[in-house]
Amino acid sequence: MELSNIKSDQDITGEVALALRKRAKLPQNKFWPSVGVKQSSGCLCELGKSPISEPVRKLIYAIYVAGIVMDSSTPAGAAQLDQLAKLQAAAEKSGRAKKKISRGA
Repeated sequence: MELSNIKSDQDITGEVALALRKRAKLPQNKFWPSVGVKQSSGCLCELGKSPISEPVRKLIYAIYVAGIVMDSSTPAGAAQLDQLAKLQAAAEKSGRAKKKISRGA
């Protein structure tokens, strides 16, 4: 998929995330933690071996497609950061839940 064809978070796949990461000129250890994912898990997503959860897709879309930049010095920016933090926390929680399930816990 061409990056210009990304219309929503539903279009974010491992292949698309890889292309967005490369376009941003970021290594995995900077890109994936910015959306609440460990580098090793992000690598699996890029290889198509693990799906990207909805909260993570939404964060990738917001940051790397929509280019949303948050400014905490304004009330509106602070509210955006709060929403982003909630999405990131949900992404991290989703990753921990998957890990527990895969271990059989």
